[in-house]
Amino acid sequence: MILLMNYFLHIVENSDFKNKINNSKLLLTKEIFKGVFFNLKKIDSILKSSLKDKSKAQSFDKLLLSIFRCAIYEIEVKKEISKKIVISEYLLISNHFFGNKEATLLNGVLDNLR
Repeated sequence: MILLMNYFLHIVENSDFKNKINNSKLLLTKEIFKGVFFNLKKIDSILKSSLKDKSKAQSFDKLLLSIFRCAIYEIEVKKEISKKIVISEYLLISNHFFGNKEATLLNGVLDNLR
């Protein structure tokens, strides 16, 4: 798994993507990715405990699950930015890929994190 993470970071650092965003955003992206990676069990536990139907997390679209994990990392582990702002940012991200149903789910779950 660590090899996979290092490979991903290598790709990001050596791609055209690096030239399209400023360095602080690239560092934040890497920090979030590493944070999710190293706290995955805790993050998934938080997500499951926040769902009425605990088995629902298993059926999430992979991208939606990734969005949940990153948001939960920022809200529950990193804790540097207010919950409201983090939720707002991840709702914007989800709106690029999904419809209102997923955004509503994301908003509800993140807003009710325990």
